[in-house]
Amino acid sequence: MDIKIDDIVKTVISVANARIRETEDKTPAIQTAAAEVPVHQASSSKIAVLAEPGAYQFETVNIPPLKEDEILVRISGSVLTSEDAGEFLKESKAMTRRPCGFQGTGVIVKTGKSGLLDAEKKVLHEGDRVIRLRRSEAVYSYYAGNRQGKPLDSWFAEYIIIKAGNDVLAVNELKQESRLLAGQFTAVSSAMERACQGGRRLTKDSRVVVAGCTFIGYITMAVLKTMGIRPLVIGGDDESRHMAEGFGAGDMVNYRAAGGVDAVVQKVRRYFSGDLADTVFYCAESDMGLTFARRLGVKNALLCDLGSSLGKVKSASRFGTDSIVSGTHNYSLADYKKAITILENAETEGLPVYRLITHRYRLDELNEALWTYVRGEGLGIAVLNR
Repeated sequence: MDIKIDDIVKTVISVANARIRETEDKTPAIQTAAAEVPVHQASSSKIAVLAEPGAYQFETVNIPPLKEDEILVRISGSVLTSEDAGEFLKESKAMTRRPCGFQGTGVIVKTGKSGLLDAEKKVLHEGDRVIRLRRSEAVYSYYAGNRQGKPLDSWFAEYIIIKAGNDVLAVNELKQESRLLAGQFTAVSSAMERACQGGRRLTKDSRVVVAGCTFIGYITMAVLKTMGIRPLVIGGDDESRHMAEGFGAGDMVNYRAAGGVDAVVQKVRRYFSGDLADTVFYCAESDMGLTFARRLGVKNALLCDLGSSLGKVKSASRFGTDSIVSGTHNYSLADYKKAITILENAETEGLPVYRLITHRYRLDELNEALWTYVRGEGLGIAVLNR
């Protein structure tokens, strides 16, 4: 019997997610009695405290009363970003609480009052699965040297308090992996859209090359696939071929085995029936290949350096200043809605979004997860509450 390993992995993860969702659904978030104010079951939360650079410890803090415009979210998990790594290593040298990742998702267990709305003006309910938008208020780590401020404003905890309204979005329709990666997809898809402004539009007839089988590269392939575009992918090893094809690549060229730049250019011409690409998305983590990428397109081709547009996923120098969701970009509600639609379409088309998260850790394994990120291993690294 022919059984594909990828199918087995997908089945196992699907079953695990179903159990996680079942657990979330059965979480007794509220104990309600007649004429009583609803009280959430948990009175305290475990939270990660940065005791020193490179070492989180855990403390238990009391959950404070909610303000009327706040919601209490039981955290399902978060995906690490370079902001998290920068705070973990304390590269800023400032011994204060610093903004960290914006990639968390969770389930509402209590609201400050009924009728609170999310960014789309939808009423929020207990049990809704939500993500936080990169809009205004930051999410902070909890540094032991400065304990001022709200204690429950970090994703590295069991619970987080978030202000309702423009900073939160209910995404009940998405699977957990998609919710975890919503921020990453928003960053990539909005950068692609910005690059294609000025009269350039991607269509099914566009000749597109994606250079780089990286985290950004696979997300770019997935976005293109939902648009009906099957790009030619340039990668560095044949092991990436199966992954690239799963995310919609029409074919992949191994530039290391092709026999030089001229040979790669010829393969591009063959793929596009004698022509070169009209759009090249450069997704490698090194700037050294940009000159090579330019040769893959026609003279007036659009070359979009997503590495520079978004910031390197894993910087070789400073994690704190190079981040896929950091820097000058705050994303609009429209950006998030487009990304969520892309993720919904990706799920419908069977793209293996779950494979973008290559490492999964429990909350109490946070230090190990962050060192894995710092070493540059894998693609997405998730810290989950289990």
